[in-house]
Amino acid sequence: MASADDLNALTIALSSWEIAGYASLIAVAVGCAGEATHEFTSWFKRKSWWKANGGKASALLLIAALASELIIQIKTNSLSGQIIALLNDKAAFATEQAATLGVTVDNLGNVVRRKTQDADTAIAALNAATARADEKISAVQQQQAQRHLKDSEKQALIALSPFGGQKVEVFCHAGDDEARVYRDDFVSVFEAAKWDHNGDKGLGIALRNQPFFGVAVAVPSPNGIAETTPSAIALVGILTNLNLLNEKATVNTDTSLQTGIVRLYVGQKRPPPK
Repeated sequence: MASADDLNALTIALSSWEIAGYASLIAVAVGCAGEATHEFTSWFKRKSWWKANGGKASALLLIAALASELIIQIKTNSLSGQIIALLNDKAAFATEQAATLGVTVDNLGNVVRRKTQDADTAIAALNAATARADEKISAVQQQQAQRHLKDSEKQALIALSPFGGQKVEVFCHAGDDEARVYRDDFVSVFEAAKWDHNGDKGLGIALRNQPFFGVAVAVPSPNGIAETTPSAIALVGILTNLNLLNEKATVNTDTSLQTGIVRLYVGQKRPPPK
């Protein structure tokens, strides 16, 4: 039979791993806070290192912390199993001793069943925590993935070809390489639809004080009246059906636009649902 020292050693080890788990959770919180601060606020943007690497560093910390949490949970699960095995050995030994002392075995059986139920509850909690960690890792991976127009989306937008010759400008969120790559997908589609972006002159960046997600369409507003041409309405309709528009069925106005031009803004990637 295992000694009390063995059980004590396992209990101490389990406590140590639990403390490590709390530290891992703190690291997850720090990683989430760092990524949120970098992506959604202007704090520390004057620091060149933070501006260039803050988001990536926070994401890496978050992924490492989640991986550590998963390993810690597996280890604590293993230690819990060993403790349960030792308790079962002690229960069996107690049953033998009870028989010699005239103690009823039924009562000891109830104790063993309660301990087993407690262990099952603890294991279920560990499994649930593991599932949550997997969901967090999946969300981080999805957030880091590059956006691209699907083939079906490209075909839907190429249907704008009846409005061939329409002058268009395509802007992306400033300093966002992911948005720039996504913008280039739209440029290729407009070229296939014979819309004119005037070469590189029609490609630019948008400086915005607040975070901007998805895409938006803007038209000129001479004399304060929006120039809602059939081509702009058709573009907004297709983007709305594809669920790509930042605000459904909305055309923005831009006084800086020359008449006859439609501008498409490509914003940041939408954050994963909470």
